[in-house]
Amino acid sequence: MLPLGGAVRKAWGKSDYGFPCCWGTLSESFAKLGDSIFFGARRKRPRFAEMCRRAPDGSALYVSQFMSASVSWRGVTLTQTAAFPDHPATTSTLRLRVPPGAASRFSLRVRVPGWLVDGSGAVTVNGEPVGARLSPSTFLSLDRVWADGDEVVLAYPMRLQAERLNDHHPEHNATFAFLYGPLVLAGVHLTSDIFVPRGGQAYRTDPSAFLRRNATDSLEFEAVAAGGAKAKLIPLYRVVDETYVAYFMTAGTKPPQPKVVYCPHSAGATAQYEPAVDDGDALLVSRGPPSAPAREQHVITSRGVHWRLRDGELRAEPADEAPAPAQARPVAT
Repeated sequence: MLPLGGAVRKAWGKSDYGFPCCWGTLSESFAKLGDSIFFGARRKRPRFAEMCRRAPDGSALYVSQFMSASVSWRGVTLTQTAAFPDHPATTSTLRLRVPPGAASRFSLRVRVPGWLVDGSGAVTVNGEPVGARLSPSTFLSLDRVWADGDEVVLAYPMRLQAERLNDHHPEHNATFAFLYGPLVLAGVHLTSDIFVPRGGQAYRTDPSAFLRRNATDSLEFEAVAAGGAKAKLIPLYRVVDETYVAYFMTAGTKPPQPKVVYCPHSAGATAQYEPAVDDGDALLVSRGPPSAPAREQHVITSRGVHWRLRDGELRAEPADEAPAPAQARPVAT
């Protein structure tokens, strides 16, 4: 569980919430970190997705992740030394060891990430730049006869970008997340959302007007909020126990207030209700009279045709297309 609300903390192994869905899966995940760094494709049984075009001779070696690792393939040893994400210029360096008798002609396919700005970045082989254009979300093919000691350097510069929350509610139009390359940035040691200066739409193209990188840490940024307040932003994955904020709103906007529907539970009978709820609305559930405090709170994350309250539990029958919500009304049982 990774909370993304305002002024939240990461939960680590709590007994009721905030723990992985399966402790066994959590342990296995560390062993699987390296299973997607390299892929090999052959003529008869390609091990990589068919979305990638095969090499002319039916074989290719793919570099999919930027992690320090090595692989032995068809007698060739490829060692990757990754500087990602700390180094601002060099993403990773690939060095090949081709012993005598090894198959030296093959296609080396290196991933061009989707977060790279189209046309930026550089790939060099033994110091010589590759003339091909780097298109994001593709693989760059390096077809040649490889020699022992050949070196390939990948330089994929990262940039600041702002992503608006993909939500159909109009009150969320001014809510943004900030990224540095593929890294989501979180404001740490905050007690509420930061309200950035007005004109938030401009930050979709130039968030550097709001964020400044700290010279002492290439992955640490300083945010200047409306009114002059400052905050530190770091990659979300580096947050441990700090209070943090992952979404930010432009100055002059108010935090969205969820609709609250009170569903009383009448004495001696089970009341069923069809409240007018929508995605993101909060539903308070009570078993007592209207004066009694709510027993449960549910946040609606998907809509359905019928909403029912039975024994204090919220139930829904999902549908492909939800009709317009009706006014809350009791349904006799």
